Amino acid sequence: MASQNDHPSLRLSMLVVAVGIISTTLAQPDVLDLPIRHLLKDELHVSESQMAMLFGIGGLAWYLKPLAGLLVDNVALFGTHRRYYLIISALLTAALWLVLGIVSSSYFLILITVVAMQSMLVIGSTVTGGFLVERGKLLTAEGRLVSCELFFENACILIAGPLAGHLAGLPIGTAAIVGAAIAVVIAPVAALCVAEPIQEKSKIVGTKLRRNLRLSLNSRTMWLVGIFLLVFNIPQSFGTPLYFYQKNTLALSDIDIGYLRAINAVGGLLASILYLFVCRKLPMQRLLVPGTLGPTVGIVAYFYYTSVPAAIAVEFLGGILFGIGTLALMHLAVISTLAPSAAFGFAVLMSATNAGSAIGDNLAAFLIERLSMTLFDLVKLFTVGSAACCLFVFFLPRDVLGHKEGTLRML
Repeated sequence: MASQNDHPSLRLSMLVVAVGIISTTLAQPDVLDLPIRHLLKDELHVSESQMAMLFGIGGLAWYLKPLAGLLVDNVALFGTHRRYYLIISALLTAALWLVLGIVSSSYFLILITVVAMQSMLVIGSTVTGGFLVERGKLLTAEGRLVSCELFFENACILIAGPLAGHLAGLPIGTAAIVGAAIAVVIAPVAALCVAEPIQEKSKIVGTKLRRNLRLSLNSRTMWLVGIFLLVFNIPQSFGTPLYFYQKNTLALSDIDIGYLRAINAVGGLLASILYLFVCRKLPMQRLLVPGTLGPTVGIVAYFYYTSVPAAIAVEFLGGILFGIGTLALMHLAVISTLAPSAAFGFAVLMSATNAGSAIGDNLAAFLIERLSMTLFDLVKLFTVGSAACCLFVFFLPRDVLGHKEGTLRML
């Protein structure tokens, strides 16, 4: 066990990351949502606000991801910080999917089950992120593992729509079994491939937690990268105004929009494959240049979002350009995360990314509603904002910008 941990395999690490992403992404109740929405609307006859509240409350657990990171980094479960957290969270998520099929006649019990399920998925997702950071630093393969993660995230998006639509036409018990089967696949992989030396019980968990938290909070690199991720993602996000434009101006159905998202995901898959090879040849600064300029060009492309054929082209191009940007920023987050707090630090940086996206989408909706801006006015403004954010790259620490895949650098 110890020797495996000291000399881990990149292929096995990629396998763990890939299966971890599938288990914690595709098994989310708000990804495989159509069977649950069908149950709530057509069988339980709940209102729109009740349905939105169920998914909204369920999703709150994802905002507590840094707390999950503190837990798994500092409190060993059966002597390990990764292996048994992955196994047990996967088994509990699978069990909760099965429970969902049993309690399907009660809105309140469905709500409780979804909240519990999302909490277990947050644990699994946080551990997968911590594992990625640790193995990426140990193998000096941060970019390759990030490429693997985003590839399978896009694959899940590509699969989720058709799969959820098909399951919505079947009894909820079938969807529950499928969800459980997806959630549990990481358990045997973790048991076989995540090797950690068993640690003795420690009476100084609080001391370790405070020390690691202090190291993270005092890290100038993490603060600068976190602020950069927050600010840069604000002008990249205008999904809500785009959705209304697709529905009201282009007269697209939800199915059509789903296909456009799938096309975008195909572009993201191609970006992941490209980045897998490029990340080993260029230092971080040269990866961040296309990683920040690419999304800016992707925003400009929305000026041509005026017809269905144009929308297909823009979504595919956007999948590639925004995908490269996401990969470069996630790569930056991995190398900036301190090794002793891998799960916590990565969760914090990803939370900064998500917060920037949420601020951007809400700001975009506000500007269109309150200032009567059109989508194309918004695109102009966000293009300028994105281009300005590209300059922030040069304020990042030099050791981060000079990092190159394959060179040893343990924070």
